[in-house]
Amino acid sequence: MVDLCPACYGSDLCPQFYHGDISLIGISKLKYLKDSKNVFSGKFSSNRVILKKLAHDWEIMNLDKLFCDKANLKPCKVNEAVRLLIENSNNTPNDFRLMNLIKTFESSTDITRCPSERLLVYLFNQLNEKRNSINFELMEFSKLGELLYSLLLNPEAVILQAFPQAEGWPFPQYYGSCGRVIVEEYVGKTIAYFEDSSWEQRIDIAYQLLLIAQILTENASDFALYMTDVNMDNFAVRPDGTVLLVDVENIVVVDRLNIKTDQNKLHHSKGEFCKDCLNFSFDDLCSYNQSDHNYYAICKGLLVPGSYFSPKGLLHDIPKEVEIQTNLSLLVKECADPTKMFNRFHIVPKLLQIMKSLL
Repeated sequence: MVDLCPACYGSDLCPQFYHGDISLIGISKLKYLKDSKNVFSGKFSSNRVILKKLAHDWEIMNLDKLFCDKANLKPCKVNEAVRLLIENSNNTPNDFRLMNLIKTFESSTDITRCPSERLLVYLFNQLNEKRNSINFELMEFSKLGELLYSLLLNPEAVILQAFPQAEGWPFPQYYGSCGRVIVEEYVGKTIAYFEDSSWEQRIDIAYQLLLIAQILTENASDFALYMTDVNMDNFAVRPDGTVLLVDVENIVVVDRLNIKTDQNKLHHSKGEFCKDCLNFSFDDLCSYNQSDHNYYAICKGLLVPGSYFSPKGLLHDIPKEVEIQTNLSLLVKECADPTKMFNRFHIVPKLLQIMKSLL
């Protein structure tokens, strides 16, 4: 699995793979990971974990070919192609940046939609012992190559490391990788399992979903993380009740310090042109200092009755006494589709306050 590096996610867990500390549940040999994008259950020592390949074979083959084409390397050896591209960037005049190298690829993921130099330096530092700066002369080409390959194929491993659970981000714990397989925490059942649970459990999940939206939107890092794939299977609930976003491939990261002064204002998602899907504009997310997109995605996508991904809505059948006391259904509806009198940045704090009081 590691022979293709640096065209891979990393190699820090390879010793554990080789020594048998990581095993698949119900499958005897790890070779079954080779030809599938399936998410596999496994064990890492005594912990239950999830193993992910993060891409279909055809997606991997297409990106490998693209790397070889860019490096003009035939026959294609993708690990050599990545090394060549990184080495060539080191010799490019005018201080060639990783951002420019990414832009030369037709392939793109959500995290590369709004690139900034500060974001890419931050990602590299977080993945590599939080070094102070990217120095192309002293840097290990393999580490930069792994970051480049991951950003272009599937950035989940990058996001889990750059925005780690230990620092308060609502994602699974990342254990590491070997070649083109990553290992992360098994959280629990997805929230789809709880759609018809008790009102107390559903309001608790809804409260945590809005908190996740708030953390990703408004935080001290000056990066806004916008969820572009919000559905009932992308969130899961731990046995202790904690809700986490477990599929983090589709996240747009916006460097708020990179926004021009004349666009230093709020963006409001309207969800136009699509009645039953999460509609948004990458240009809008990338251009504004702050967007209410995450609040729109959670309220319109999961909470309100008739939502995009939960026809009932997690907040269906609100008890009458709760409705009389709080007018909760109106606030949730306003969060999903604000009227001219309200906006989501005003509504969400009220929603969170009411939900917390109900808990």
